[in-house]
Amino acid sequence: DRMYARATTAAPSFKGTDEATDSRAHIRSSFMIGDALSTVWAIGDLHADAHCARAWVRRTGLIDGLHQNVSPEKWDWAEPASTLVFMGDYVDKGPYARSTLNFVRTLNERFGDERVQAILGNHEVNLLVDRATPQGHRYLNYAYAAAHPAQYAEWTVQRQGNVTAVAEETANMRQALDLLLKALDHLYVTGAYDPQSVLMTPSGRASILHHIPVAQRSLVASELARWQAAYLRGVGPSTPEGAWLSRRPLTVRVAGLVFVHGGVHPTATAAELDEINAAVARSLLPQADLAALGKLLQQRPEIRELVEDRRLHKSCDRVLRALASLNVTRIAVGHTPASSARFACDGGLLALDASLSRWFRASGNFYCPESGAVGQRLDGFCPRISRRCEGQIARFRRNASLGAGWSVDFIEMDSSDGEISVSEASRGTGLREELR
Repeated sequence: DRMYARATTAAPSFKGTDEATDSRAHIRSSFMIGDALSTVWAIGDLHADAHCARAWVRRTGLIDGLHQNVSPEKWDWAEPASTLVFMGDYVDKGPYARSTLNFVRTLNERFGDERVQAILGNHEVNLLVDRATPQGHRYLNYAYAAAHPAQYAEWTVQRQGNVTAVAEETANMRQALDLLLKALDHLYVTGAYDPQSVLMTPSGRASILHHIPVAQRSLVASELARWQAAYLRGVGPSTPEGAWLSRRPLTVRVAGLVFVHGGVHPTATAAELDEINAAVARSLLPQADLAALGKLLQQRPEIRELVEDRRLHKSCDRVLRALASLNVTRIAVGHTPASSARFACDGGLLALDASLSRWFRASGNFYCPESGAVGQRLDGFCPRISRRCEGQIARFRRNASLGAGWSVDFIEMDSSDGEISVSEASRGTGLREELR
């Protein structure tokens, strides 16, 4: 896209040294983080890749103890004047949704919102809505771009005790997953995977079961129903994961920066974003109707814009109007993937979805196994998943020459020799590439 710029300039290595009872108070504190910060790190869409989630956090150097794999209570924050923002989309499109979600949750609960903030992405919002949505109409029923069938294993609690029963349950799960991945691989090759043609449901006219051998359909139907029920129970209001998600904001503002997963309307104000955060929080309170969030989204389409809209990427005029309305210098978004982070509109827009998940980077929106094409098919669709974490994360640093402004570095993963690639955009002066 001509609107975007990328930099690949090499630079020397660097080494970084309770549930709220009042939703409005909680959202106010989580939306506006203090002005005393000198550095803000932002990590884009992680999409169920727990290994790379951990690797990118290690890359920031913000947490002592993370390299040694010690327990979370022994982690220490290494940079008092820094904060870390996760851009949403922790689940889906890969097999380790629960591990990824819980890693980010643990960081937030260990260090608090002032140091680790995590906003909701469209995948988390849709998952929360799915809790009150009938089978066949859920986001997780899509045969692409939503719940990778391998991710259900982490949410399914195996029975204890009887060794034979446990072995049988494990074998059934593996067989059902293999059959589903083979069916999906074929559908991707033929292009017949749209929601009108196939859904990841255990029954119905468009069920994936119609693409499973007849002899195995009963097994797959039983397993798929069990997995999806376990997934939705796992993010229920009373679970640690569900309760934590219910407390996440849609937007975070950090002293002249706004972080939002999708986009913002060009006339949106900070007060309006604050009010939306509070409205969403109220709809997700433990005592609220489970369908309250879905109803709120129907009544107020501007809320979905925050997690799904991509129009900022198409118009610098829209970006500049939003910056002025919000009284900020930069807007950072996720949701719109590419192979690297990008900036546009003289650095006013930062697109931070750099395909950090190895599954998404290899297979896009399709559900593929780590080993590649299922059953060693020569005509299979799925590539082998890389063992290396790729992409970029963002580091914002206060720049004295910009007054209250922030310079931005895009940091690559390079564990072999410690070199990083840095690109710097300065608001108002366009793209600058510097070798430091």
